[in-house]
Amino acid sequence: MLDRSERERSAIWSSTVAVLSLFEDARVREHTASSDFDLRTIMDGPRPTTLYLQLNISDMARMRPLTRLILESLLAAVVDRGMDPPQHPLLCLLDEYVRLGYAQQIEDGLSYLRGYGCRVAIVAQDAEQLWRVYGERTSLLASCATW
Repeated sequence: MLDRSERERSAIWSSTVAVLSLFEDARVREHTASSDFDLRTIMDGPRPTTLYLQLNISDMARMRPLTRLILESLLAAVVDRGMDPPQHPLLCLLDEYVRLGYAQQIEDGLSYLRGYGCRVAIVAQDAEQLWRVYGERTSLLASCATW
């Protein structure tokens, strides 16, 4: 990072501080201090696992970085386990998905996650809502069934 310009270093620092400031919240620190499950075993553990990430509407913007981190970690764990058929297939049901903002990993993942035993269901009010975040030329809808 030292080889970057002062302006670029400052931008990186600001972005990092903004994301990590979420952990100044005592409740966030308390609830993320430890975990009783491993995302790497969510599809191959001894029994099916249900993971709910439920946020109040009023907390969604503030919790966006943590929610995205959990989802991106989950999808990385799915891909890292390989393409062997899972013991427990995974369904990621993403309601109010567009409130997370643009997520390149999820947009790209829709085209290949099914091959890893993971189905993704995105719930949005309408296509306009997705287009505002992803643009009208997004491949997101091409990878989805729509109703």
